[in-house]
Amino acid sequence: MDYPELVKSKRIGLEDLALRTNPLLGATPEMRKEHERFVAVREPFLRFNLSLEDRYATGTHIDWRAALAFLGTIVVGILVACWAGGITDQKMQWLADGLGYSAAGIFLGGLVWTSWLQRKEPGRFFRKKVLPELRLALQALQPSRAELGECLRRLGKYRYRISKIVRAEDITEGVN
Repeated sequence: MDYPELVKSKRIGLEDLALRTNPLLGATPEMRKEHERFVAVREPFLRFNLSLEDRYATGTHIDWRAALAFLGTIVVGILVACWAGGITDQKMQWLADGLGYSAAGIFLGGLVWTSWLQRKEPGRFFRKKVLPELRLALQALQPSRAELGECLRRLGKYRYRISKIVRAEDITEGVN
């Protein structure tokens, strides 16, 4: 992960290859210090990324909001459908038809809402459980928004889950 770029070209010169893949080979003390700072800022992200990976490796996690939305979708859909089926008066048949369509609409709308809540669950978990600890871990380093952005960009390049959930602005609100 400490290599900024992977080069697949076989026609690149050795000096250019070293500069692009491992710039610390010919680094000045300032460059080494800058790299050490980046590694120090990156370390809490890697640590908390492991907790996110562990949480989502076992399958789908439904939080209480998504579970309540799914339960409400089923219950309300069934109740409206039963109410529509209970109307036997011919003069009120228009109401029964309308309630039947409403039950289907409520059910489909509820499924869409539940799907959206389920999709947003990792962000809610992150903001509630991981973000306060991540801010605390970064408090001593006082990273700038640019440093955090660069760190998240590099983590995203290697497809770390934490880079998809957090933004540099979310962290700097509590750190600085």
